[in-house]
Amino acid sequence: IQLVHRDIAARNILICGKGTAKIADFGLARDMYAVGYHRQDGGNDLLPLKWMAPEGLKNEARFTHKSDVWSFGVLLWEVAQLGRMPYSGIETAESLYDALQNHFRLPKPQMCTYQRYDLMKQCWKFNEKNRPEATSIREQLEADPNVRYFKKR
Repeated sequence: IQLVHRDIAARNILICGKGTAKIADFGLARDMYAVGYHRQDGGNDLLPLKWMAPEGLKNEARFTHKSDVWSFGVLLWEVAQLGRMPYSGIETAESLYDALQNHFRLPKPQMCTYQRYDLMKQCWKFNEKNRPEATSIREQLEADPNVRYFKKR
């Protein structure tokens, strides 16, 4: 089964005793079936707008594994901002979509290195085909465990 989580955010990450992060809350997760994506069917799901990729914000509400990559970039931003809400002041799917379409992205957090912010920006490519694969992100994060991604205060 291939799943699209649709709610990757700091509130849904559990840290185990040895520091391992685990994704939780699969309430919005959907099986991608053979076609590789899921369309929102007008159901009663409350969707996490500020973590959603542009393709999920439009009327067609299409979700793929690349939508989860976008959300992972927002999660990285949340961590660097010590839990701040992304896109403060933007309240509707339409206004967020318009801002993203016009190249607005979350700003580089002060405590974040340029290397980590570059990874976030890769996750936030407007065209989902240009976003990295999750395996590529994992390889990048695991390549050098001594790399600092956040600046000391």
